[in-house]
Amino acid sequence: MRPVFSSLGSNYTAADSWYSLAGLFLSRFFPTLVTQQYSQIKTYFDATYEGETFFFYKGRDAIECALRASEVSSNDAVITQAFACYAVEEAIHRSGAEVVYADIAEKTSNLSLETIKAAQKQSSKPVKAVIVQYSLGCSLDTEAIAQWCKHNDIILIEDLAQGLGAKTFSGNEAGMVGDITIFSFGRDKMLDSVTGGACCLRTQSQREITKTAKWYATLEKPAVSMALTIQHLYPLVTICIRGSFRWGIGPVTVGKVLAFLAKKIGLLPTPLHAETSSASLFPLSFTLLLAHQIDGLEASLAHRRKIAQLYNQAFGNSAATFNQSVLEEGSYLRYPILVSNPTLIASKLAKRHIYVSDRWYRAAVDCSTLQCSSSYERGSAHRAERLAQRVLNLPTHRYITVEGAEQIVAAVQAAHS
Repeated sequence: MRPVFSSLGSNYTAADSWYSLAGLFLSRFFPTLVTQQYSQIKTYFDATYEGETFFFYKGRDAIECALRASEVSSNDAVITQAFACYAVEEAIHRSGAEVVYADIAEKTSNLSLETIKAAQKQSSKPVKAVIVQYSLGCSLDTEAIAQWCKHNDIILIEDLAQGLGAKTFSGNEAGMVGDITIFSFGRDKMLDSVTGGACCLRTQSQREITKTAKWYATLEKPAVSMALTIQHLYPLVTICIRGSFRWGIGPVTVGKVLAFLAKKIGLLPTPLHAETSSASLFPLSFTLLLAHQIDGLEASLAHRRKIAQLYNQAFGNSAATFNQSVLEEGSYLRYPILVSNPTLIASKLAKRHIYVSDRWYRAAVDCSTLQCSSSYERGSAHRAERLAQRVLNLPTHRYITVEGAEQIVAAVQAAHS
Protein backbone atom coordinates (compact mmCIF):
# COMPACT_ATOMS: atom_id res chain seq x y z
CA MET A 1 0.00 0.00 0.00
CA ARG A 2 1.28 3.46 -0.90
CA PRO A 3 1.78 5.73 2.13
CA VAL A 4 -1.39 7.61 3.09
CA PHE A 5 -1.33 10.97 4.81
CA SER A 6 -4.21 12.97 6.28
CA SER A 7 -2.30 16.17 5.51
CA LEU A 8 1.27 16.87 4.26
CA GLY A 9 0.08 18.58 1.09
CA SER A 10 -2.43 15.90 0.17
CA ASN A 11 -4.58 18.45 -1.66
CA TYR A 12 -1.84 19.08 -4.23
CA THR A 13 -0.98 17.59 -7.60
CA ALA A 14 1.99 18.42 -9.81
CA ALA A 15 -0.25 20.99 -11.50
CA ASP A 16 -0.88 22.71 -8.16
CA SER A 17 2.85 22.87 -7.59
CA TRP A 18 3.33 24.47 -11.00
CA TYR A 19 0.58 27.05 -10.40
CA SER A 20 2.13 27.94 -7.06
CA LEU A 21 5.57 28.55 -8.56
CA ALA A 22 4.18 30.23 -11.69
CA GLY A 23 2.18 32.62 -9.53
CA LEU A 24 5.35 33.72 -7.76
CA PHE A 25 6.99 34.47 -11.12
CA LEU A 26 4.02 36.06 -12.90
CA SER A 27 3.05 38.31 -10.00
CA ARG A 28 6.48 39.93 -10.22
CA PHE A 29 6.99 40.14 -13.98
CA PHE A 30 3.44 40.06 -15.40
CA PRO A 31 1.25 41.50 -12.61
CA THR A 32 -1.59 42.45 -14.99
CA LEU A 33 -2.30 38.78 -15.79
CA VAL A 34 -2.48 37.90 -12.10
CA THR A 35 -4.68 40.92 -11.31
CA GLN A 36 -7.16 39.86 -14.00
CA GLN A 37 -7.35 36.37 -12.48
CA TYR A 38 -7.87 37.87 -9.03
CA SER A 39 -10.79 39.98 -10.35
CA GLN A 40 -12.43 36.81 -11.68
CA ILE A 41 -12.06 35.12 -8.28
CA LYS A 42 -13.64 38.09 -6.53
CA THR A 43 -16.52 38.06 -8.99
CA TYR A 44 -17.02 34.34 -8.31
CA PHE A 45 -17.25 34.83 -4.54
CA ASP A 46 -19.42 37.96 -4.79
CA ALA A 47 -21.90 36.16 -7.04
CA THR A 48 -21.86 32.81 -5.25
CA TYR A 49 -22.34 34.23 -1.75
CA GLU A 50 -24.31 37.32 -2.75
CA GLY A 51 -22.18 39.93 -1.04
CA GLU A 52 -19.05 42.05 -1.12
CA THR A 53 -15.88 40.00 -0.66
CA PHE A 54 -12.52 41.09 0.74
CA PHE A 55 -9.41 38.89 0.51
CA PHE A 56 -6.65 38.44 3.09
CA TYR A 57 -3.35 36.78 3.83
CA LYS A 58 -4.78 34.56 6.58
CA GLY A 59 -8.15 33.20 7.60
CA ARG A 60 -7.85 34.97 10.97
CA ASP A 61 -7.57 38.27 9.07
CA ALA A 62 -10.95 37.49 7.49
CA ILE A 63 -12.42 36.99 10.96
CA GLU A 64 -10.99 40.34 12.01
CA CYS A 65 -12.66 41.91 8.97
CA ALA A 66 -16.00 40.32 9.88
CA LEU A 67 -15.82 41.68 13.42
CA ARG A 68 -14.82 45.14 12.23
CA ALA A 69 -17.74 45.20 9.81
CA SER A 70 -19.97 44.18 12.72
CA GLU A 71 -18.54 47.09 14.75
CA VAL A 72 -17.48 44.75 17.55
CA SER A 73 -15.51 46.51 20.28
CA SER A 74 -14.03 45.96 23.73
CA ASN A 75 -17.50 46.51 25.16
CA ASP A 76 -18.80 43.37 23.44
CA ALA A 77 -18.49 39.60 23.55
CA VAL A 78 -18.21 37.13 20.68
CA ILE A 79 -19.39 33.54 21.02
CA THR A 80 -17.41 30.85 19.24
CA GLN A 81 -17.17 27.15 19.86
CA ALA A 82 -14.72 25.06 21.79
CA PHE A 83 -13.12 22.26 19.75
CA ALA A 84 -11.44 24.77 17.48
CA CYS A 85 -8.15 26.27 16.39
CA TYR A 86 -6.59 29.05 18.47
CA ALA A 87 -6.47 31.31 15.37
CA VAL A 88 -10.19 32.06 15.85
CA GLU A 89 -9.58 33.34 19.37
CA GLU A 90 -6.58 35.35 18.18
CA ALA A 91 -8.74 37.16 15.64
CA ILE A 92 -11.41 37.95 18.23
CA HIS A 93 -8.77 39.35 20.58
CA ARG A 94 -7.70 41.77 17.83
CA SER A 95 -11.15 43.37 18.06
CA GLY A 96 -10.78 43.76 21.82
CA ALA A 97 -13.92 41.72 22.45
CA GLU A 98 -14.37 39.08 25.12
CA VAL A 99 -14.13 35.52 23.79
CA VAL A 100 -16.94 33.30 25.06
CA TYR A 101 -16.65 29.61 24.31
CA ALA A 102 -19.79 27.54 23.70
CA ASP A 103 -19.61 23.79 24.16
CA ILE A 104 -20.45 21.48 21.28
CA ALA A 105 -23.64 19.42 21.17
CA GLU A 106 -23.76 15.65 21.69
CA LYS A 107 -22.56 13.41 18.82
CA THR A 108 -21.28 16.28 16.70
CA SER A 109 -18.30 18.59 16.41
CA ASN A 110 -20.37 21.79 16.34
CA LEU A 111 -22.10 24.08 18.78
CA SER A 112 -25.90 24.27 18.80
CA LEU A 113 -28.53 26.86 19.63
CA GLU A 114 -28.80 25.40 23.13
CA THR A 115 -25.05 25.64 23.81
CA ILE A 116 -24.98 29.19 22.39
CA LYS A 117 -27.74 30.21 24.80
CA ALA A 118 -25.81 28.65 27.68
CA ALA A 119 -22.66 30.53 26.66
CA GLN A 120 -24.56 33.82 26.46
CA LYS A 121 -25.58 33.41 30.10
CA GLN A 122 -21.91 33.04 31.06
CA SER A 123 -20.80 36.18 29.22
CA SER A 124 -19.93 39.25 31.26
CA LYS A 125 -20.59 41.53 28.27
CA PRO A 126 -23.38 41.84 25.68
CA VAL A 127 -22.94 39.34 22.85
CA LYS A 128 -22.46 41.17 19.56
CA ALA A 129 -21.63 38.25 17.23
CA VAL A 130 -21.73 34.45 17.00
CA ILE A 131 -19.31 32.44 14.85
CA VAL A 132 -20.42 29.00 13.62
CA GLN A 133 -17.70 26.81 12.14
CA TYR A 134 -18.99 23.61 10.49
CA SER A 135 -16.09 21.91 12.24
CA LEU A 136 -14.63 18.91 10.35
CA GLY A 137 -17.13 19.76 7.60
CA CYS A 138 -20.13 18.63 9.68
CA SER A 139 -23.56 20.17 9.16
CA LEU A 140 -25.60 22.05 11.76
CA ASP A 141 -28.95 23.78 12.26
CA THR A 142 -27.78 27.18 11.07
CA GLU A 143 -31.31 28.44 10.36
CA ALA A 144 -32.39 28.04 13.99
CA ILE A 145 -29.27 29.87 15.14
CA ALA A 146 -29.83 32.62 12.54
CA GLN A 147 -33.42 33.14 13.68
CA TRP A 148 -32.34 33.46 17.31
CA CYS A 149 -29.50 35.84 16.37
CA LYS A 150 -31.86 38.05 14.38
CA HIS A 151 -34.33 38.16 17.28
CA ASN A 152 -31.53 39.20 19.64
CA ASP A 153 -29.84 41.66 17.25
CA ILE A 154 -26.69 39.53 17.06
CA ILE A 155 -24.53 39.18 13.95
CA LEU A 156 -24.18 35.60 12.67
CA ILE A 157 -20.83 34.78 11.04
CA GLU A 158 -20.50 31.52 9.11
CA ASP A 159 -16.94 30.18 8.99
CA LEU A 160 -16.44 27.87 6.00
CA ALA A 161 -12.77 27.09 6.63
CA GLN A 162 -13.75 23.42 6.94
CA GLY A 163 -17.38 23.52 5.79
CA LEU A 164 -17.16 24.80 2.22
CA GLY A 165 -19.59 22.71 0.18
CA ALA A 166 -21.66 21.54 3.16
CA LYS A 167 -25.39 22.08 3.61
CA THR A 168 -27.37 23.04 6.70
CA PHE A 169 -29.98 20.82 8.34
CA SER A 170 -32.60 22.60 6.23
CA GLY A 171 -30.73 21.88 3.02
CA ASN A 172 -29.39 25.38 2.35
CA GLU A 173 -25.82 25.91 1.22
CA ALA A 174 -23.47 26.65 4.09
CA GLY A 175 -22.49 30.29 3.95
CA MET A 176 -25.86 31.45 2.59
CA VAL A 177 -27.72 31.83 5.90
CA GLY A 178 -25.75 34.21 8.12
CA ASP A 179 -24.89 37.89 7.86
CA ILE A 180 -21.21 37.35 7.00
CA THR A 181 -19.37 34.39 5.49
CA ILE A 182 -15.66 33.87 6.00
CA PHE A 183 -13.24 31.48 4.32
CA SER A 184 -9.77 30.10 4.86
CA PHE A 185 -7.59 28.98 1.97
CA GLY A 186 -4.89 27.59 4.21
CA ARG A 187 -3.23 24.20 4.09
CA ASP A 188 -5.54 21.15 4.10
CA LYS A 189 -8.69 23.24 3.71
CA MET A 190 -11.31 22.56 1.02
CA LEU A 191 -9.82 25.36 -1.10
CA ASP A 192 -6.10 25.12 -0.44
CA SER A 193 -3.82 27.81 -1.85
CA VAL A 194 -1.33 27.29 1.02
CA THR A 195 -2.43 30.57 2.60
CA GLY A 196 -5.27 33.06 2.32
CA GLY A 197 -8.74 33.95 3.55
CA ALA A 198 -11.79 35.94 2.55
CA CYS A 199 -14.69 37.77 4.18
CA CYS A 200 -18.00 38.22 2.35
CA LEU A 201 -20.35 40.86 3.78
CA ARG A 202 -23.85 39.67 2.90
CA THR A 203 -26.41 41.71 4.84
CA GLN A 204 -24.44 44.78 5.85
CA SER A 205 -25.59 48.27 4.90
CA GLN A 206 -23.80 50.28 2.26
CA ARG A 207 -22.40 52.46 5.04
CA GLU A 208 -20.87 49.43 6.76
CA ILE A 209 -19.46 48.09 3.48
CA THR A 210 -17.96 51.49 2.62
CA LYS A 211 -16.42 51.79 6.08
CA THR A 212 -14.91 48.30 5.74
CA ALA A 213 -13.60 49.13 2.26
CA LYS A 214 -11.85 52.23 3.61
CA TRP A 215 -10.14 50.17 6.33
CA TYR A 216 -9.26 47.51 3.73
CA ALA A 217 -7.62 50.18 1.56
CA THR A 218 -5.18 50.98 4.38
CA LEU A 219 -3.86 47.42 4.59
CA GLU A 220 -0.65 46.22 3.02
CA LYS A 221 0.36 42.99 1.38
CA PRO A 222 2.94 40.90 3.20
CA ALA A 223 6.42 41.69 1.93
CA VAL A 224 7.89 39.32 -0.65
CA SER A 225 10.14 37.57 1.81
CA MET A 226 11.72 34.18 2.35
CA ALA A 227 8.65 33.15 4.39
CA LEU A 228 6.38 33.87 1.43
CA THR A 229 8.69 32.05 -0.97
CA ILE A 230 8.74 29.01 1.34
CA GLN A 231 4.95 28.88 1.19
CA HIS A 232 5.09 28.85 -2.60
CA LEU A 233 7.51 25.92 -2.40
CA TYR A 234 5.30 23.98 0.02
CA PRO A 235 3.26 22.05 -2.63
CA LEU A 236 6.44 20.92 -4.42
CA VAL A 237 8.24 20.00 -1.21
CA THR A 238 5.35 17.91 0.09
CA ILE A 239 4.87 16.16 -3.26
CA CYS A 240 8.54 15.15 -3.20
CA ILE A 241 8.28 13.89 0.39
CA ARG A 242 5.10 11.89 -0.19
CA GLY A 243 6.39 10.43 -3.45
CA SER A 244 9.63 9.14 -1.94
CA PHE A 245 8.40 8.18 1.52
CA ARG A 246 9.03 4.45 0.94
CA TRP A 247 12.20 4.77 -1.14
CA GLY A 248 14.91 3.32 1.01
CA ILE A 249 16.09 0.42 3.10
CA GLY A 250 14.33 -0.47 6.32
CA PRO A 251 13.13 2.50 8.41
CA VAL A 252 15.39 4.99 6.62
CA THR A 253 13.77 6.34 3.46
CA VAL A 254 14.36 9.24 1.13
CA GLY A 255 11.00 10.80 2.02
CA LYS A 256 11.64 10.62 5.75
CA VAL A 257 15.06 12.22 5.32
CA LEU A 258 13.57 14.95 3.14
CA ALA A 259 10.84 15.59 5.73
CA PHE A 260 13.43 15.81 8.52
CA LEU A 261 15.62 18.22 6.57
CA ALA A 262 12.64 20.31 5.42
CA LYS A 263 11.52 20.79 9.02
CA LYS A 264 15.03 21.64 10.13
CA ILE A 265 15.46 24.43 7.58
CA GLY A 266 11.90 25.75 7.94
CA LEU A 267 10.29 24.46 4.74
CA LEU A 268 7.44 22.83 6.70
CA PRO A 269 6.24 25.52 9.12
CA THR A 270 3.13 24.92 11.19
CA PRO A 271 0.02 26.31 9.45
CA LEU A 272 -1.00 28.11 12.65
CA HIS A 273 2.09 30.30 12.50
CA ALA A 274 1.66 33.78 11.03
CA GLU A 275 4.39 36.28 10.23
CA THR A 276 1.94 39.15 10.73
CA SER A 277 0.09 40.26 13.86
CA SER A 278 -2.58 42.30 12.08
CA ALA A 279 -4.68 41.95 8.95
CA SER A 280 -2.78 41.86 5.64
CA LEU A 281 -3.94 41.64 2.05
CA PHE A 282 -4.03 38.41 0.06
CA PRO A 283 -0.74 38.00 -1.84
CA LEU A 284 -1.69 37.95 -5.52
CA SER A 285 1.11 35.47 -6.15
CA PHE A 286 -1.22 32.74 -4.81
CA THR A 287 -4.05 33.72 -7.16
CA LEU A 288 -3.30 31.13 -9.85
CA LEU A 289 -3.25 28.28 -7.34
CA LEU A 290 -6.49 29.46 -5.73
CA ALA A 291 -8.19 29.70 -9.14
CA HIS A 292 -7.05 26.16 -9.97
CA GLN A 293 -8.43 24.89 -6.66
CA ILE A 294 -11.79 26.57 -7.36
CA ASP A 295 -11.92 24.87 -10.76
CA GLY A 296 -11.56 21.49 -9.09
CA LEU A 297 -13.89 22.12 -6.15
CA GLU A 298 -16.97 20.23 -7.39
CA ALA A 299 -14.91 17.19 -8.37
CA SER A 300 -13.20 17.27 -4.98
CA LEU A 301 -16.51 17.41 -3.13
CA ALA A 302 -17.91 14.51 -5.17
CA HIS A 303 -14.82 12.41 -4.48
CA ARG A 304 -14.88 13.16 -0.75
CA ARG A 305 -18.55 12.15 -0.52
CA LYS A 306 -17.82 8.90 -2.33
CA ILE A 307 -15.01 7.99 0.07
CA ALA A 308 -17.06 9.10 3.08
CA GLN A 309 -19.91 6.81 2.05
CA LEU A 310 -17.52 3.89 2.20
CA TYR A 311 -16.36 4.89 5.68
CA ASN A 312 -19.97 5.34 6.66
CA GLN A 313 -20.82 1.79 5.67
CA ALA A 314 -18.12 0.57 8.06
CA PHE A 315 -18.59 2.95 10.99
CA GLY A 316 -21.88 4.82 10.51
CA ASN A 317 -24.20 2.41 12.33
CA SER A 318 -22.14 2.22 15.49
CA ALA A 319 -21.16 4.46 18.36
CA ALA A 320 -17.88 5.08 16.53
CA THR A 321 -19.08 8.17 14.76
CA PHE A 322 -21.40 11.18 14.97
CA ASN A 323 -25.13 11.50 14.41
CA GLN A 324 -25.86 10.77 10.75
CA SER A 325 -27.75 14.05 10.35
CA VAL A 326 -24.57 16.07 10.88
CA LEU A 327 -22.58 13.92 8.46
CA GLU A 328 -25.00 13.39 5.58
CA GLU A 329 -25.00 17.02 4.46
CA GLY A 330 -21.41 17.75 5.38
CA SER A 331 -18.45 18.60 3.19
CA TYR A 332 -16.48 15.55 4.39
CA LEU A 333 -13.21 17.45 4.58
CA ARG A 334 -12.28 14.59 6.88
CA TYR A 335 -14.37 11.72 8.24
CA PRO A 336 -14.41 11.67 12.05
CA ILE A 337 -14.58 8.48 14.08
CA LEU A 338 -14.42 8.04 17.85
CA VAL A 339 -11.87 5.70 19.39
CA SER A 340 -10.73 5.08 22.93
CA ASN A 341 -7.08 6.02 22.34
CA PRO A 342 -6.45 8.02 19.13
CA THR A 343 -2.70 8.29 19.72
CA LEU A 344 -2.32 4.53 20.06
CA ILE A 345 -4.53 3.82 17.05
CA ALA A 346 -2.60 6.35 14.95
CA SER A 347 0.71 4.75 15.91
CA LYS A 348 -0.59 1.31 14.90
CA LEU A 349 -1.82 2.70 11.59
CA ALA A 350 1.58 4.30 10.96
CA LYS A 351 3.12 0.81 10.97
CA ARG A 352 0.88 0.14 7.96
CA HIS A 353 2.02 3.39 6.32
CA ILE A 354 -1.22 5.22 7.18
CA TYR A 355 -0.30 8.54 8.80
CA VAL A 356 -3.26 10.17 10.54
CA SER A 357 -1.62 11.58 13.67
CA ASP A 358 -2.39 15.16 12.50
CA ARG A 359 -5.69 15.27 14.36
CA TRP A 360 -8.27 18.05 14.42
CA TYR A 361 -8.27 18.71 17.36
CA ARG A 362 -6.15 17.53 20.26
CA ALA A 363 -7.62 20.00 22.75
CA ALA A 364 -10.74 22.10 23.18
CA VAL A 365 -8.66 25.01 21.83
CA ASP A 366 -5.74 23.65 19.82
CA CYS A 367 -2.52 25.67 19.50
CA SER A 368 -0.81 23.02 17.33
CA THR A 369 2.93 23.07 18.08
CA LEU A 370 2.95 26.75 19.06
CA GLN A 371 2.97 28.17 22.55
CA CYS A 372 -0.19 30.21 23.04
CA SER A 373 -2.17 31.56 25.95
CA SER A 374 -5.85 30.85 25.40
CA SER A 375 -8.61 32.41 27.46
CA TYR A 376 -10.44 29.06 27.41
CA GLU A 377 -11.07 27.76 30.92
CA ARG A 378 -10.43 24.05 31.22
CA GLY A 379 -13.56 22.16 32.22
CA SER A 380 -15.97 24.75 30.80
CA ALA A 381 -16.76 22.71 27.66
CA HIS A 382 -16.86 19.07 28.71
CA ARG A 383 -18.12 17.64 25.43
CA ALA A 384 -15.47 19.47 23.41
CA GLU A 385 -12.74 18.21 25.73
CA ARG A 386 -14.10 14.66 25.57
CA LEU A 387 -14.26 14.76 21.78
CA ALA A 388 -10.67 16.02 21.53
CA GLN A 389 -9.60 13.01 23.58
CA ARG A 390 -11.37 10.52 21.30
CA VAL A 391 -11.63 11.83 17.74
CA LEU A 392 -9.59 10.42 14.87
CA ASN A 393 -9.98 11.93 11.38
CA LEU A 394 -9.86 9.66 8.33
CA PRO A 395 -8.69 11.25 5.07
CA THR A 396 -11.04 11.74 2.11
CA HIS A 397 -8.78 13.70 -0.24
CA ARG A 398 -8.01 12.99 -3.91
CA TYR A 399 -5.33 10.40 -3.19
CA ILE A 400 -7.70 8.13 -1.26
CA THR A 401 -9.06 5.57 -3.72
CA VAL A 402 -11.92 3.19 -2.98
CA GLU A 403 -9.38 0.40 -2.52
CA GLY A 404 -7.29 2.64 -0.29
CA ALA A 405 -10.31 3.56 1.84
CA GLU A 406 -11.15 -0.12 2.27
CA GLN A 407 -7.60 -0.76 3.44
CA ILE A 408 -7.84 2.13 5.89
CA VAL A 409 -11.10 0.71 7.28
CA ALA A 410 -9.52 -2.71 7.71
CA ALA A 411 -6.47 -1.21 9.38
CA VAL A 412 -8.58 0.84 11.82
CA GLN A 413 -10.70 -2.18 12.72
CA ALA A 414 -7.61 -4.32 13.26
CA ALA A 415 -5.93 -1.64 15.36
CA HIS A 416 -9.05 -1.20 17.49
CA SER A 417 -9.65 -4.91 18.09
